[in-house]
Amino acid sequence: MMSMLRVVSMLVLVVLCTEAASGWTTPEPLAVNRWTHSSSCGSRPSNNNKGSSILFVSASSALDDVSNEEEEGNHLITAGHYFKGIDDDVGNAMINAGKAWTTDWSLVAEALDEAASAFWDTLSKKNLPAGLQTICRSVAQELEDISTIEGCSSVGPASSLPNWIAIHGYLESAAKAYEDDQEHQHIYKILILTSQEIEALVESI
Repeated sequence: MMSMLRVVSMLVLVVLCTEAASGWTTPEPLAVNRWTHSSSCGSRPSNNNKGSSILFVSASSALDDVSNEEEEGNHLITAGHYFKGIDDDVGNAMINAGKAWTTDWSLVAEALDEAASAFWDTLSKKNLPAGLQTICRSVAQELEDISTIEGCSSVGPASSLPNWIAIHGYLESAAKAYEDDQEHQHIYKILILTSQEIEALVESI
């Protein structure tokens, strides 16, 4: 009789455990804020690869390759994809800076140094109106100044805030120069979209 009771007790225990296990759900992972500054530091690498190739395409096709989930919500990467519609090297350098924005400030500095060099190279190859040349020189100088900021990813973005505010203003001014130019409306749209992303970047810092 005791053996029978033990068997029944064990069966009841097994049933209870099975029901408890079936009701268990795996917790959802916490959302990660991609704009949280990390504390990683590093020395700024030297840059020996400079150059520029000019390619004008539509603003929509410039974003055809923005599909990586890691790039969603990263304003600097999005701005880079837009700007590739005007200049590949500047756009790619901005994308590289965006990818390292929260992880390695030394890579951000290196990429923005390349972007500044590409801006200067574009000026030397393209016949721009005097007003636009001044604006491009100003953007190149701001990017160059950001590239000289030393520190970690928790320091670099905040320290570069005045520069990004200035760049946003310069891009808006450049866009206005093309606003009534029907022949180059795609450039106008790209500059507007890029300036909007830089404005969003400023607000996120």
